[in-house]
Amino acid sequence: MLVTLVQILMLRLILLKQKTKMMIRKIKLLSLGLLLVIPSWGQDVKKITIEDQVYRTKETFYVLKDNQEIRHGEYKKTTGKLKTTGTYDNNKRSGVWQSYDENGKLVQTIDFATNTITPKIVSDNSKYWKKDGDTFTEIRPDQAPAFIGGYSAFYRLIAMTLRYPADARRFNIQGDIIISIVITKDGKMVDETIENKLGYGLEEEALRLIQQIPDEWVPGTVNGECVDIKILIPIRFKLA
Repeated sequence: MLVTLVQILMLRLILLKQKTKMMIRKIKLLSLGLLLVIPSWGQDVKKITIEDQVYRTKETFYVLKDNQEIRHGEYKKTTGKLKTTGTYDNNKRSGVWQSYDENGKLVQTIDFATNTITPKIVSDNSKYWKKDGDTFTEIRPDQAPAFIGGYSAFYRLIAMTLRYPADARRFNIQGDIIISIVITKDGKMVDETIENKLGYGLEEEALRLIQQIPDEWVPGTVNGECVDIKILIPIRFKLA
């Protein structure tokens, strides 16, 4: 009888050891799986918040602790009640970015994995030119360049810093100044050029406003490839 009890206890110990080994193996596999899914997020990061009193914007993002020039992790920007959220992976925008209007309605989705924008902004009333060296050829892009956050965010930045020239105000000069810009295949804004004139300092002010806009663009595409595209931006001057 005693032998039987000892055998039963030994058998239970063996089963307990086997179960423990299996649990340890599952934990190891789970840990490995997590490492495989998020290999880049294991780096030490630091949270940064920047508030711009001129544009009234607030940015919250993360940077690597050992190199604070590199953004890495979740990103959020508010411009008044406008909001944009996304992710950086080693200083590159990644995944899906979404922008919302003042009422919380989704107005723009950008998938940086496929470089696609929803909704696409290719207007029948707009003109686009592909830049090749010093040559511009009018085209119909698959996807026009887009400002991250949408044009509501773009023109809000313009409105926040617009200074109506004194002479233009005195003589009641109003109208649109057209500025052409090139959005490169890397999402940079270059070649800002005045396309028309009203005088009284309006074109100089329009150019100043455009040149202060941050490089937060998604490049346009032609035949599925990112290319340098010239677009026209109207800056409206209107007295109340």
